[in-house]
Amino acid sequence: DTRGDADAAAALVDELVLKRDVVGILGPLGAFESTAAAQRAAELGVPILVLAHRDGIASGPPIFSSRVSASQQGTRLARYAVTEMNLKRFGLAISDTPYGWALAGAFWNELVVAGAQVTTVVTYERGTSAPREVVRRLVSGKKGQVDFQALLIADDHTAVRKLTPFLPFWGVKVR
Repeated sequence: DTRGDADAAAALVDELVLKRDVVGILGPLGAFESTAAAQRAAELGVPILVLAHRDGIASGPPIFSSRVSASQQGTRLARYAVTEMNLKRFGLAISDTPYGWALAGAFWNELVVAGAQVTTVVTYERGTSAPREVVRRLVSGKKGQVDFQALLIADDHTAVRKLTPFLPFWGVKVR
């Protein structure tokens, strides 16, 4: 138990490796604890599988992650959309959260590298109670007048489920 403390996580790695002869570590869960534990495990040369998905935690032997970070998701989504789907113009609906900005930022950066463009950007407060307004801003209040081929909603699945039903009302195809 790291108790949510980065220093405690690093100390636990020392205890496990130096006193209990552990040859691999699974965890911890929290981002700060994972960063500290991963750094110490790397110094000791012990494999660790961190369970946090925060950007900035080192990766590569002996540090492995069980989850893909928001930046990695954004980069991969953009590559797929441009190279496999042949899309060139994108709209972004960005939740004003660290996750939303990391996902959208990496997505946008990769689009630029691939020669695609972002034509519309709307930000909103996480958990918005006005999803219809967010979608209206995406289409500039003109029914069926979108200047993007695909839309990235940089938020969790709950927000996607809230925003998506309003897209057809404004003339945006959902598939």
